[in-house]
Amino acid sequence: MKLLALLPYSVLYFSALNFVSGQTSGSNGTSSSNGTSSTFNVQEFTSALNAAGFTLLANATASINDTESGQQLFAQLSTGNYTLFAPSDEAGSTGVVTATQSLDYNVFSRPVLHHYEESNSSTNAQLLSAIYPNVTLGRTLLNSTDWVHLPYYQPQVVAWARPSENGNVTVIDQVANTTVVTAQNITVVNSTQYENIFINGIDGVLTPPLSLSTVLTAINATQFQGLLLRIPYPLRNGSSALALNRFQDSKGVTAFVPDNEAFDAANQEGLFESLNGNDTRPQSMIANHFSDNVIYTPDMWQLAQSGNQNLTSASGEPLQFTGNDSGLYVLGGNGTSAKIIRPDVLTDNGVVHVVDRILFDLNYNNEVVSSVVSSAASAESASASTTDTGIIIASITSSAGTEASSESSSASSSSSASESISTSTSVSATP
Repeated sequence: MKLLALLPYSVLYFSALNFVSGQTSGSNGTSSSNGTSSTFNVQEFTSALNAAGFTLLANATASINDTESGQQLFAQLSTGNYTLFAPSDEAGSTGVVTATQSLDYNVFSRPVLHHYEESNSSTNAQLLSAIYPNVTLGRTLLNSTDWVHLPYYQPQVVAWARPSENGNVTVIDQVANTTVVTAQNITVVNSTQYENIFINGIDGVLTPPLSLSTVLTAINATQFQGLLLRIPYPLRNGSSALALNRFQDSKGVTAFVPDNEAFDAANQEGLFESLNGNDTRPQSMIANHFSDNVIYTPDMWQLAQSGNQNLTSASGEPLQFTGNDSGLYVLGGNGTSAKIIRPDVLTDNGVVHVVDRILFDLNYNNEVVSSVVSSAASAESASASTTDTGIIIASITSSAGTEASSESSSASSSSSASESISTSTSVSATP
């Protein structure tokens, strides 16, 4: 992917603003609503980017000024406080297109929105971030259905953390669909302030999350991916497809993906022998590793600490969460448990959490599945005309008594609890 095609994703504007019904945009980021107006000066902003050394980003920003998406972005930036992840010229030089006149800037401007997120302060001394293995999640302004397939028309998110108390903020598990599909980390190397925008320079270009299949390849979950490619799965319309397609094509999915070592251990224990000659058990086992809701690790910690149980697997079985000083665990309906060892690897339609054990639950509750599907369809219809770019900073205290963050705002009532920015204790490999 080229830098210009990725800008909305890398630009993480944390903003509590939603687009207001009846709001109009002017040629220079002018917005008006209820008789009031304010102007975002695009020329001054691009000059500030140039002065800070973000020449490529400045050129890209100027190029989208006459697009609908660009006008919406600049109108929104005229009010509130935002954080921008700005790719350095060196990071973006290999992805810049030279024949910019051939671009469809209305398409190009959408990924720019993914680099912007909303913040709560106009003077950011540093980017709010958890210390690894804690993870912070931020909701961006990218909500184009060409790029994002989350439920309830939610914008896409980005996950980051600090490797240590004094370490630089690191955006984790950026999956790049290059010749060799890999998941890499991108580091914040400097920062500066422009009026209401806190600019964080990064040493890479953020890529909007890709498909489930691409992510599984990037994190080397070859055995789980192979299983999904072998097992047919019944669809809600009465037909069937490969299990991978069923969950990859769904609008909103959480996957608890056992690593290859978990499959090796299960083979040694002979667990897969019970699946031989049975048409439905493999499907049930796979379904118990998925939920048709999107839940990030901050939400899991909240559920673990509150003792609530409100996540249902795709097989209709309950999923519970528990956590302690050793980490965060997911418990299947039959009592099997697995530790989350790599959290919040994002996909275009949800999130993957790598776990260290197979959740060998072979039960399937069709009544519960039908109820969940019906409720999700109703919620999706009710939210068809809304977008969410607000932030949530969850106040969570781990079992060790360390508060991850102290600021919060009201959460949505949808089953996908994380509506914006969240900080929590979670577990995975060091970035």
